[in-house]
Amino acid sequence: MKDMATHRPEESVGRVEKLLGSSPAIRAIRRKIARLARLDTPLVITGEGGTGKSLLARIIHQARAGAGGYFEADIAAISEEYVGLEMFGLERGTISWAKKSRPGLLELAHGGTVCLRNFDVWPRYLELALMRVLREGVIVRMGGSPPIPVRVRIIGITSIDPTTLMKIGALSRDLFRALAVDRVHLPPLRERRDDIPVLARHFVSRFAASFREPDVGITEAALSLLCAYPWPGNIRELANELERAFALRHWPPPRERRPVPPDPRPIDVADLPPHLAAPSSRPEA
Repeated sequence: MKDMATHRPEESVGRVEKLLGSSPAIRAIRRKIARLARLDTPLVITGEGGTGKSLLARIIHQARAGAGGYFEADIAAISEEYVGLEMFGLERGTISWAKKSRPGLLELAHGGTVCLRNFDVWPRYLELALMRVLREGVIVRMGGSPPIPVRVRIIGITSIDPTTLMKIGALSRDLFRALAVDRVHLPPLRERRDDIPVLARHFVSRFAASFREPDVGITEAALSLLCAYPWPGNIRELANELERAFALRHWPPPRERRPVPPDPRPIDVADLPPHLAAPSSRPEA
């Protein structure tokens, strides 16, 4: 069977991640990370799309000494009938093409961390199986098998308020309580505007390295414009706009085939897309 989940071991993540910013909310999250590093309890990370929930999950994993591999699975990207096979594995002969037993992601991640993106769409028929992992530390492969002990930290992330989902019956209260032993909320970028300059400089430096060009920085005027924009797409949108600004100012003019030399100017207002300066994009007073 072709793997449907995103299996991402820690080694492929690369560098040690950092939570950038100095706003009160980010400082509080850093303090919580220091506490979570001493534990291996399950937790839930909430926040709007683009706020950095997957990044925070990796940071929490990396902060724990001796943690094993890090794996991610986007539950919303897996067909409901395959979630059980991907997460718990299957025994030989369970289905016609299963010529041998196959471990699932939770078994492969023994000693490490599994991040369940969009855990709010976890299939109802597998709730008890996941709660058994959370409460007893054992899994049973699809098709039946002796209980297999696993030691794995599970982090669930979602962009939708779990309280709302439980009210409308879209999320099991029992599953949420078992998973949300601890909880971290990432605020939207519009509520941590003081962090925008450091994030913007970070992205400009990163894109300069990607383009193999000097780190030209960004002007105060451009930073002021970025700080005034409400960023509905949060940090992901900020990164996309800065990458676009960095790339387009080095783009060759039409019919030009000669290479364009690096632009020594810092990123300025003229390099940013017009909608960032539109009055309708400004936050309300």
